[in-house]
Amino acid sequence: MIFTSDQEFFKDMTKDEILKWANGCMDFVYKDLGYTKEQILHSVLHLDEKTPHIHCVVVPFVKKFDKRVNKERYSISKRDYIKDQNYLSIL
Repeated sequence: MIFTSDQEFFKDMTKDEILKWANGCMDFVYKDLGYTKEQILHSVLHLDEKTPHIHCVVVPFVKKFDKRVNKERYSISKRDYIKDQNYLSIL
């Protein structure tokens, strides 16, 4: 995922205000999308380009029962976190 905005949004923001924005973005990843810290492989705030932005790499794994082997296994499922485009727009 990439979190950013336009130059006007960040105009005259202090570094502390940008960090507050970045923490809000990560709160969204945790609280609204439901990812855990274990699922985040990498998250970094870039301040070296025209507009600040965050690169956040997550693995959408879920524990599901696998009938073939009769036990729970982890699988990757974006749909369990982001149902469809409409749900994404609501978020």
